[in-house]
Amino acid sequence: MHAGRWVEVDAGLSPGIAKLISSPILNLVETAGSISAQQNFEKHAVKQSGDELGNPIGSFNEMLSQVQRRDRALSRPGDRLLATNARLAEAKESAESAEDARRARSQFLAKL
Repeated sequence: MHAGRWVEVDAGLSPGIAKLISSPILNLVETAGSISAQQNFEKHAVKQSGDELGNPIGSFNEMLSQVQRRDRALSRPGDRLLATNARLAEAKESAESAEDARRARSQFLAKL
């Protein structure tokens, strides 16, 4: 996909070193594209090392974790609002049933 960009970098390096440098970066680019396309922020990039090439992957994964935490925090008030709306609907239904029963009772007593 983006391999053409790395040909220039790879030209002066041995194939093993070129792969060592380009592979983690290409994997990160591929993972970022997949996450963006699928909107799946639970997916993380595979960190292959703790060196200069692994550090950006670790930072990328931490950013994804922060997005996940923020998404969860934003969904909590919405969940509470949905639960409140459900309770209000139940209360309204109960109040309407009580009103119907009161009317029926009044009509019954009026006929006596």
